Amino acid sequence: MTSRKACDADLDLVRKQPCLICGVKPSDPHHLPGYKNARRRTHDLVIPLCRMHHRWVHDTAKGVKWERDNLLNLWGWAFGYVPGAIEEIMEERCNGGGNG
Repeated sequence: MTSRKACDADLDLVRKQPCLICGVKPSDPHHLPGYKNARRRTHDLVIPLCRMHHRWVHDTAKGVKWERDNLLNLWGWAFGYVPGAIEEIMEERCNGGGNG
């Protein structure tokens, strides 16, 4: 189990990153919905958003749609993948490994 101190340190690192939408620093850590349970949010799935865009994602229909439409790439950012790579991984898994 991850300690509270480790989680706080991880969130501090996210706060130092530029907003993924506009590039402004510092950022608010925005918790993404999880893979298995869209209502459960964890510190493992956190992205940097400036205060304005963080509120936008939470409070507007366009912001909610943006998060939903970009969720795979946002998960990729949260896990350190190159944008677009997670789609390739999922496609490969869905197509049986791609070995022939």
